Amino acid sequence: MMNQIFSQIKDDEAERKIWLNKNTIMLGVAMMVGMGIGSGIMMPLLTLYAVGVFGVSFVVAATITSVRDVFKAPMEVIAGLISDRWGRKLVLIAGFLGYALGFVVSVEADGLFLVYVGSAIAGIGAGGQIPAAQAYIGDIVPKKYQGRAMSVYLGLYSLGVAIGLVLCGYMADSMGYKNAILVGASFLVLGSLVYWFGLSETVNRAKAAKTVKFTKADMMLLFKNWNIFIIAYLTFFLAVERMDMTSTLLPLFALKGIGINIKSLGFSLLPVAFIAILAFPGGWIADKWGRKQGLILSFAIIAIGMFLLAITKNMTMLLISSSIVFGGAGLAQPALAALINDVVPAKIRATCIGITRLAWDLAMVGYPPLVLGIAQKWGWPLMWIFIGICVLTALVITLTIVKPVDETEAEVPA
Repeated sequence: MMNQIFSQIKDDEAERKIWLNKNTIMLGVAMMVGMGIGSGIMMPLLTLYAVGVFGVSFVVAATITSVRDVFKAPMEVIAGLISDRWGRKLVLIAGFLGYALGFVVSVEADGLFLVYVGSAIAGIGAGGQIPAAQAYIGDIVPKKYQGRAMSVYLGLYSLGVAIGLVLCGYMADSMGYKNAILVGASFLVLGSLVYWFGLSETVNRAKAAKTVKFTKADMMLLFKNWNIFIIAYLTFFLAVERMDMTSTLLPLFALKGIGINIKSLGFSLLPVAFIAILAFPGGWIADKWGRKQGLILSFAIIAIGMFLLAITKNMTMLLISSSIVFGGAGLAQPALAALINDVVPAKIRATCIGITRLAWDLAMVGYPPLVLGIAQKWGWPLMWIFIGICVLTALVITLTIVKPVDETEAEVPA
């Protein structure tokens, strides 16, 4: 049994140049620097900035994230269509710069209204990042290797988030929320330069002008493919623990539920590194054992972590519980990303990914105020139990509805 496993790993090593190439590495590095380190610094601090500067409640502060995702949601589809028609690099670079601009506007605001305006701008900028990035992987890597290729960019991205989260507390303590957020924005500018100089464009604009029109036939093909909407449901439940955990729920729980100080905030969020650590095993499982099996395993692990958070009373338990949650997320993301590319039409790949991402944004719009309302009224333990039940729902959906996909077959016809 062990010899078989090592033989498979050895084969992967021999074939690694197929999925571990210049473009997948540069994509991952840009995501790590920009959406990873930059966003990891900015997102938790903007919520705390609003609470500290404008004196708003946690629930009101959480709506800042919700506004960002209200504007991000339609841009997932619009930017996906732009990416299919005019190129991935255009969307990726413009998105980074728009995201950075939004946070700058928020921290330079002299009133809460402009904080919301900045959050809306950031949402528009962030809208196309994941659809364009995942479609880019689908463009350059054969389907049977896409789980591992996804793990490269998702792993580096998550590693960047972990670095940003560790830095955010120390930076806020030493230079203040505003300056720390501005430094975070500069990482997004740096990431856009990596995109510009490091990535090759994969979309032939002349050819796309003739084939990518999103016609009535394309729409019919999209809506006949029910797998896309099942994936959207699973994306919704994965979002419950992913970005809400790092940007809103876990920072507030650590500061207000457990009582740590702001300087220790980054340390309390260190377990997000487990997303990066387990991303490659998650991609390997998705490629070798199947997307469905990878998702079942990951959702079970995430649910266990959520229920442990419900009984967490100190820093040690917080680190253990959140490590389990983020470890499950690391396993889930490559499987889910590869599953999307398995079932969508190639010529409108980014557009379809954008549609599944709408579910993520709907989760982000509704969940922070909803679950923080539960925490304020009934306590933190009930909030974590509620989220754990939501993740178990995703596990049941995966078990009963999702059909296995043969990852070795040819791409979905355009």
